[in-house]
Amino acid sequence: MDSLINRVFTKTNINQILTSGKSAINEIVIDKYSLSKQIETQEDAFDAIYNFMKRNYRNEYYYKNQLLNNLLIGRHSLNTTSAIRELPISNSIADFILINGKAQVFEIKSGLDSLKRLKGQLQDYFKAFTYVNVIMDEAHLKKVEKAVLNKNVGLYVLTKRNTIKKIREANEYNNFLDHTVIFKILRKKEYEEILLKYFGKLSNADDFHYFRDSLKMFKQLPIEIAQQELTTMLKLRYLNKYKDNNSLILSFSPALREVIYFSDYRKKQIEELNQRLQEKYK
Repeated sequence: MDSLINRVFTKTNINQILTSGKSAINEIVIDKYSLSKQIETQEDAFDAIYNFMKRNYRNEYYYKNQLLNNLLIGRHSLNTTSAIRELPISNSIADFILINGKAQVFEIKSGLDSLKRLKGQLQDYFKAFTYVNVIMDEAHLKKVEKAVLNKNVGLYVLTKRNTIKKIREANEYNNFLDHTVIFKILRKKEYEEILLKYFGKLSNADDFHYFRDSLKMFKQLPIEIAQQELTTMLKLRYLNKYKDNNSLILSFSPALREVIYFSDYRKKQIEELNQRLQEKYK
């Protein structure tokens, strides 16, 4: 099941809709699980598969999409809040980050996931961020509560009714913040902007030593300042990236919003995709 359904809500599959007006993988999944009832448009096909996932297969995409719809769109605003997915942090990759006034990291542990790497993942996230959460299937809750000794970690459950239930709110925790980990997340123009802001100059080292010297300067900042600057830079990075498409995102079915939000499509492409999705299925 996973090899098929995991390919539905991907940019590769969306590109097929955009270029040809249809999706071979959608047709295979719909036929395999007999989902064709009441499907009239290409968008209906995605909705039918998503509803099947809701009942039978809540994978990582499903969790990310629920976070985006319930937290970013439901509680905040696309114009003032940024979302990030798959951000490398030290030796781990953060599933989902929501940035408003502060940054909230969400590690996803669906019913399909193992908890083996959870402790190490949370430790890595605390090297760059001060608010870290786990959102999980209800079946994992007792095990996660026992495994996560740091009570500053927020705990959320995606219930059987597909609502996000807060078990414990994340508290600010900065004991593990690490200058080097934070610095490596920043892009060159971002850390240069920070260095100019606080030191009024940049390193004059050659290209080979420029990164090393810039990091040395960055380490002179108080760690809390370094972390806050990371939060600010990431918020601006992704807020500016998606700002032209925000109003268009809301015109799509909730099932598709995560993959479209992170698609990097231009405004014209998104408008064309919206038209393609209204075309008749088959």
